[in-house]
Amino acid sequence: MSQATVNDRQAKSKTAGIADSFAKSVLLISFLLILQRLVGFVRSFYVCGALTPSHVGQWDLAFNFFVLAAPLSVLGIPGSFGRYLARYEERGQASRLLRQSFSASVVLTMLFAGLAYALREPISVLFFGDRSQTSLVELLAFGLPVVAIFNFATSWLTGRRLNRYVFRTQFAQTLFFATLCVVFFRFHSMSATSVVLAYLGSCLMGTVLGVGYTILTDPSAEPGASDRSIDPIWKVVLPFAVWVWISDLMDSLFVLCDRL
Repeated sequence: MSQATVNDRQAKSKTAGIADSFAKSVLLISFLLILQRLVGFVRSFYVCGALTPSHVGQWDLAFNFFVLAAPLSVLGIPGSFGRYLARYEERGQASRLLRQSFSASVVLTMLFAGLAYALREPISVLFFGDRSQTSLVELLAFGLPVVAIFNFATSWLTGRRLNRYVFRTQFAQTLFFATLCVVFFRFHSMSATSVVLAYLGSCLMGTVLGVGYTILTDPSAEPGASDRSIDPIWKVVLPFAVWVWISDLMDSLFVLCDRL
């Protein structure tokens, strides 16, 4: 590989990793709220019209399982990026933070998914009030890592202030979700299971985009203050992550208590 090619890739990576300005971020978020909500409204209207009330309720509870379990399983680690990522970027240690936090999140999510699978019958009774829904809980357990990694990727890009990539990732996930709902209703069944499969498929597509953008904006390709002392990761991040975890847990439980 020629030196010119290497330099060109480094220049592209550096350009891709430039954070968005405040004005651009506001514009993207505003556009996201309008366009993404519009697609979500049409999708919700279609899904609720196609499903029976019982299946609508099952899908709502299944989605809220992800809302509760996804941040719970990763111990709030991605929630700390907004506070501490800039600090590690200044010291040229963002890539180290990414490696360690991602590895920990994957391990924790897999353990939590395994626990959810093992406790599928109690979870079925707790969330759906019916022991016969264990097959749906199994699907939720298998899909939990996909949702958690998707959330991790968007949290990382948000922490790096790369809102243009967050917008593209979330909008693609929303669009794929709506499209896959139509596909699964047409070729699978009009049930809550089909909506869950569509949601997991859209999160998988969003994860692919999010991981791709993360690689494109790899912080290790950017110059950092490598002469500074290496900051501890878990000693700094974990206490704040635990508070984020507790906050998310309390918020989710207050939202879910009436449904459960």
